[in-house]
Amino acid sequence: MRYKCELCGKEFQTFPSWLKRNPITGTRFCSYKCAKKALGIEPLVKKCLWCGKEFTPRSEKSRFCSVPCYSAYCRSRLTERECPVCGKKIRFKLNRWNASKKYCSRRCLYISMMGPRKSKWQELACPVCGKTFSVYKKELVKNGKLRTFCSRHCASKGRWEMGIKPKQVG
Repeated sequence: MRYKCELCGKEFQTFPSWLKRNPITGTRFCSYKCAKKALGIEPLVKKCLWCGKEFTPRSEKSRFCSVPCYSAYCRSRLTERECPVCGKKIRFKLNRWNASKKYCSRRCLYISMMGPRKSKWQELACPVCGKTFSVYKKELVKNGKLRTFCSRHCASKGRWEMGIKPKQVG
């Protein structure tokens, strides 16, 4: 349906749903601005929190004159810290839930909680051939004796020819 604005004379189109929401001004005026002028309601004027410019808000809750001002305000409230585990810079909005945020990810948080990783392997030196070999910590002690040699060949050579015996544990 097409109507003519009573204030400015501009032609405008309305829909039945608009008429249900505002039956008085829906068919008489092209916009809220014209309706407020015609009905003698002064528009609300507010000051933008970011730039300080005066503006007419679309709703009473509006605090900023434009989206760029709102974005700049949000960016200004970001806090930057460095992750103590990986050194990555983190930017986040400071509020009561993340005021103590230190880590960039859950992975870094878990690493910090576990502390330095302990290896499950231990490096030993064979007394016969001098090679270094790795032993799984659970297999370091077998049958109450500390593992001393890198292989069975070195173990037999060390026991029979050199007289080296494995150390007793326990």
